[in-house]
Amino acid sequence: MVAKTHLFWDSCVFYAYFSNNTAAYDLSGIEQYIEEAKSGSVVIHTCSVALAEVVPSAFVGESHGSFQDFLRDFRGAVRLVDLNPNVMLMAGRLKDLPYRKSNSPGRQLGTGDAVMLAACIHLVENYGVVVDAFHTFDAGKKRGLDGGRGMPLLGYEEWCEGFDVAQMAVAQKVIDLKRCNPQHPSPSLLHVQQVPAAIEKDAAAEGANEDALIPTPENKANGKAAIVPSNGNGHADEGKNKMPIDKDTPPIATLEAHSSEAATSPKS
Repeated sequence: MVAKTHLFWDSCVFYAYFSNNTAAYDLSGIEQYIEEAKSGSVVIHTCSVALAEVVPSAFVGESHGSFQDFLRDFRGAVRLVDLNPNVMLMAGRLKDLPYRKSNSPGRQLGTGDAVMLAACIHLVENYGVVVDAFHTFDAGKKRGLDGGRGMPLLGYEEWCEGFDVAQMAVAQKVIDLKRCNPQHPSPSLLHVQQVPAAIEKDAAAEGANEDALIPTPENKANGKAAIVPSNGNGHADEGKNKMPIDKDTPPIATLEAHSSEAATSPKS
């Protein structure tokens, strides 16, 4: 049996996809991963906090009416890690670290980012899931509640200067996650799209900036395939998109009952 690829998606990846923001993001990798999740070769994990972070107004078009519709259409292919005290305690420990880099002002890790990272760590440590990549676009450009620049998830390890042994032990859990943009290593010709001019311009202008976005692949062909078969009423066809649920999965939050009861018990 071929091993499945397990991915963990930050809320911003779903936000970019649902808003169809091709001017700012290369969505071809996201679309290809969703196709592969639909076929069963990829499993996409995220935290249930995404239900609050990806707001209804983000949805553009009629492929999915809401995040709930998306999760129902791709049940089994997209799995929610529910919040529990262990996840929240780890999020608090990550937020409490004194992030700093050289002479730059210190930064704070946002609560949403801390919860996402903690949920992924929980998935790895408590359920033994080998997460192949933590996908995000977060390069630290957004402002925190204090008005300062937020902690980047891409390049996180660069902001751990001066940590003592105990602090580094916590930070290392994040560093060990392969954090990267959702670019597919083997792009399909059905999903490649031209790199948005705005991205090329920003990448060239900010190439030396510590927070520059990781450049998207160049020289991609034009074209963008529709990935969700529609049944004509704005929702994906249930027969084609309904996914088989593995018996050995970690717990997922369902729309009918948000619970942390697992299909299998966590590692002791």
